[in-house]
Amino acid sequence: MDLYQRNINVSVHRMDDDQIMLWSTMLDLDHSIRVQLIIDAANRQIVDASGEMLKVPFSICQQTLANLERLKGLTVKRGIAKEVSAAVGRNTGCVHLVETVMSAVRLVFPFLVGYGSGLTDWQQLEQLTEEEQIQLGKLFLADTCLAYKTDADEEEGERAR
Repeated sequence: MDLYQRNINVSVHRMDDDQIMLWSTMLDLDHSIRVQLIIDAANRQIVDASGEMLKVPFSICQQTLANLERLKGLTVKRGIAKEVSAAVGRNTGCVHLVETVMSAVRLVFPFLVGYGSGLTDWQQLEQLTEEEQIQLGKLFLADTCLAYKTDADEEEGERAR
């Protein structure tokens, strides 16, 4: 028997050639939270952020939505998790907003990788070989997983021997 369940869903939409819209939702027994982010694809900046809390455990939780304004101007890059946490989390924010925003940011990364490489359509990326996709991904996602592991890790291991 499940004690608790939480669902986080993120959808990515192209608004036009320059902007991507993200919808991220969190739903559990205590929360129904929606966050919308608009990203300028060329410079990977968050240009707009808004949200709503349809269900929260305490009325004071609603006040944390104002912190979403602090996301404007942040660049989607390595290290953004700390910036998001500082902007919408901690003792003036909401850990669930951080989680909802970060789910969206993590999902948009591959789209921004493609855009930064001149691929503006997901189907263009699918036409590349697996090795070409991996090399492209390493530009932005180096060492985030086995597929994007860089040779620097292997060289480090050899030096330690």
